[in-house]
Amino acid sequence: MGINLPPFCALLLHILLSYNTTMETLEDIYAAMFRQHEETLLAANPYGCNQYGHRKGHQGSSSPKEENEIDKYWKLPTINARKEQFEKWRNEARQAKEALDTFTRLTYRPAYVKTHGMDQEPTQEDWRAFENADNERRRLEYEANQAEKKFEERKNKIANYWEKSPRLLYNDAVNLTDDIFEIALEEGGYEKLYDTPKDKLKHAITQELMESGTKDMFGNIDTGESGTPAKYKWWRKNIKKVLARL
Repeated sequence: MGINLPPFCALLLHILLSYNTTMETLEDIYAAMFRQHEETLLAANPYGCNQYGHRKGHQGSSSPKEENEIDKYWKLPTINARKEQFEKWRNEARQAKEALDTFTRLTYRPAYVKTHGMDQEPTQEDWRAFENADNERRRLEYEANQAEKKFEERKNKIANYWEKSPRLLYNDAVNLTDDIFEIALEEGGYEKLYDTPKDKLKHAITQELMESGTKDMFGNIDTGESGTPAKYKWWRKNIKKVLARL
C-alpha cells in the first residue's frame, strides 16, 4: 500500500528528486570550448564553406587499425561539415534526454501519483502500470546517460586535438594574412587577384593558411622574426589553392 501524500506534494517531491541538470552543464562546458575553436572559424567565414576542401585532415596514428570516428571527423571536407557532424552528436545526447523527460512527464509521473499520492487505494492494474513505467524510465535514463557520456568523450577528444595540433588556428592565420596579402599583390600573375574584393581574398588566404600552414612554419608569428622568406615560399606554393577558394 502506498503512502497517501496529497497528490501535489507527492508529485513535487518526486520532481525535485528526479530532476537532472547534467546535460545543461555539459552543454555549457562545450559551448565555451567550441566558441574558442570551431565556431570562431565559422564566424569568420562570410563567403560560405571552404570551397577547396580539407584535403589531408588529421592523419591519426600510423597503426593499420580501423580509422576511428574522430579521425573521420577531422577528415570531413569543410568546417561546416565538421560543425554539422558535431551538432548531430550533440543532438543524439539531447534527444535521448528529451525522450526521458517526455516519458517521465507524460507516463511515469501520472503512474507514480496513482500509486503513491492518491487518496484512494491503488489497484493491481495501477501497480502494474507503475512498475512498467518505472522499468521503462530506468531504461531511458540509462540510454540518456550513455548518450551524454559518449558526447562528452567526443567533445574532449576534439578539444584535445586542438591543443596538440601543429596546424595554425584562426588567430595565428589572421596575424599572417595581411603580409601574405601584400605578397600576393606584389607577386601578381593572376587577374583574379586584382578582380576579387580585398576582404574575400584575405579570407581565402586565411582559410588556406589554416589548412596547409603549421605553427612552426613562419618563425615567431607574434614578432614576425625570420618569417618573411617563409611567407613568400608559402604563397608561391599555395597560390593555386587560394585561387580555388575564390
